[in-house]
Amino acid sequence: MPNGMRSRKRGNKTYYYLDNNVRINRKLTPLGSNFAEALVKYAEYITPAKQASTIYTFNVAIERYFIEIVPTKAPRTQIDNNQQIKNLVKFFDKAPLEQIKPMHIRQYLDWRKEAPIRANREISLFSHIFNWSRQWGMTDKENPCLGNTKHKEIGRKDVYVSDADMSKILEYSDRALKNAIKLAYLTGQRPADVLKMKWKDVYTENNQDYIFVNQNKTKAKLSICISGELKELLSNISKNNETILGLTYAMLRKRFDKARELAGLDKNKFQFRDLRAKAGTDTANSKGLETAQKQLGHKNINMTMHYYRDEKGQKTEPTR
Repeated sequence: MPNGMRSRKRGNKTYYYLDNNVRINRKLTPLGSNFAEALVKYAEYITPAKQASTIYTFNVAIERYFIEIVPTKAPRTQIDNNQQIKNLVKFFDKAPLEQIKPMHIRQYLDWRKEAPIRANREISLFSHIFNWSRQWGMTDKENPCLGNTKHKEIGRKDVYVSDADMSKILEYSDRALKNAIKLAYLTGQRPADVLKMKWKDVYTENNQDYIFVNQNKTKAKLSICISGELKELLSNISKNNETILGLTYAMLRKRFDKARELAGLDKNKFQFRDLRAKAGTDTANSKGLETAQKQLGHKNINMTMHYYRDEKGQKTEPTR
């Protein structure tokens, strides 16, 4: 906590402002039990000179960030942030924000080199926390993440799940996982959006059934026509559960990893999220890019092309 701020736990934890100017029986002014709100009230009690001399540490910034900012994010992002923060706390913990330099970010990336992709995401979270700390007046130092080179990431632009590989994993999947795989492929939606689908999202308009999707990540709203294989799939899924699949993300991941291993498939070449790119590619090839764009919920074709996998490349002609 910043200088002049204290906490006591009598029932619920309460924060106080300690007025050092009162020489006899120094006064403790209650600031409340909410840490973020207490920080705001604390700032009202101290002079600009004292504010400038207050040393804020990384763990103080974390607590306010997780109270004010994280709850505004998508549910899946909140889960990711809670995982990502663990190693950041181990490394930086009570380090004063003013003293964290670019070299320390480099040291962190090297420390987490065994998990390079996760390290990159963790530093992105650190950067966001630091930027908010600047806005909150905890520091006016430049973000130490600037200029640091993250671990090289091999993109998934060339990853396309073949029909054969999809058939293999379905062979080793239980009923719930089969339904999840097929639903993700037929709708082209992200894992989180597939898992949250509910029967109440199904509606009828002009004698045609649709399933409504409000995407977590982009907030794009879609109404997917229930026809063909999707209609057959939904009619075969039990309607006893409120959610269509009745799976959590952890359950899905555990079952998918097990089925993939039994099928002898490379985890780097087939992840559940790759079904979205397969759906976009197959839809574009059979119904056109504009239809694929609508299915994926993209604002423009360029975003859709990011998901399109051209396995055979451009068609061309010989010289003669």
